[in-house]
Amino acid sequence: MPNGERKWVYDKLWPDQLQWIANEAATLKAQGYKDAIMMLHMPLYCYRAAALTAFPEGHGGDSEKYGQQHELIASHPFEDGVLTVLKETDLINHVLAGHDHCNNFMIEHEGIMLMFACKTGPGCYWQSAMNGGTITSIGADGIKDVHHELIDVKHLVEGKGITEFVYNWDK
Repeated sequence: MPNGERKWVYDKLWPDQLQWIANEAATLKAQGYKDAIMMLHMPLYCYRAAALTAFPEGHGGDSEKYGQQHELIASHPFEDGVLTVLKETDLINHVLAGHDHCNNFMIEHEGIMLMFACKTGPGCYWQSAMNGGTITSIGADGIKDVHHELIDVKHLVEGKGITEFVYNWDK
């Protein structure tokens, strides 16, 4: 922090990691690949701007077009330059992140499809209507389809005292 105060934040991809991504993408392009997907645990900072595109009221909800945002984006709090690197690769057109158990949106943002994977199963924190898996179909020409398959897990938690997560947008 500018005033010397220390504050915990989620980490980001650092310049040497971004250079590695760019180099790997260039190698794949030279080998004839036309499309790639980046899969990572933490969402990138650019997910925040993408969420505002789909949910302009400044917080989440449900969108038939995009999916659901039921918690704030848990990313590094500052612009990290990753979106610029991804666009410059002209190869990585999809990013699939996890971490946020109650987000499952898929939003095209500046030419890159930013997606959250579905949380599988109850536990930690969760919502029954958002449980399932994320299916990625890859063909000879790259990513063919990415979609969520939702499943009902209520039978797994009945009578076990496992409660669902409800985000308090007012805190």
